[in-house]
Amino acid sequence: MVFEILLGNDVVRNIIREDKNQELYSQMQLGAQQGMRPLDDSLAELVRKYVITLEEAFPRCVHPEQLRKMFKTPSGKNILLTGARKY
Repeated sequence: MVFEILLGNDVVRNIIREDKNQELYSQMQLGAQQGMRPLDDSLAELVRKYVITLEEAFPRCVHPEQLRKMFKTPSGKNILLTGARKY
């Protein structure tokens, strides 16, 4: 399962109140210690565990360039991380 967690703390409430929704993703990254989690991190974890391939993760991620950097792939092509799937 892929999921995203956004907690309604004071900063998040203020971002929503001020209609600055584009800042929510970075707030999720900053709030990781509080339990927040961006969608791309969930996808990256599934790729690392060989549940999905990197090629399957790219069309579903929010920020493909950040996902590429996580796996150090060249920006011109998608390199597949291969391996036996658990499921």
